[in-house]
Amino acid sequence: MLAQLRMRFKACGLELHPLKTRIVYCRDGLRTESELKELAKSINPTLRGWINYYGKFYSSALRAIARYLNEDLSRWLIRKYQKPRL
Repeated sequence: MLAQLRMRFKACGLELHPLKTRIVYCRDGLRTESELKELAKSINPTLRGWINYYGKFYSSALRAIARYLNEDLSRWLIRKYQKPRL
């Protein structure tokens, strides 16, 4: 990948500093799907507990929790998967 970046930069008349350049994060399509699965896997037990407890005793609080979670996850997804500005 670094070789491809060097070729692309060279085509633009730029060069990478050999001592300073390193790849610290590379995002790919497979990673995003696994991230979502891991997030769901970590959140699901807590949500199941809330639903079991609040669904029986305090259902109005459950609606508020569900609304908050939905809004928060929606904001996170929009930030995470927004198209890059050119």
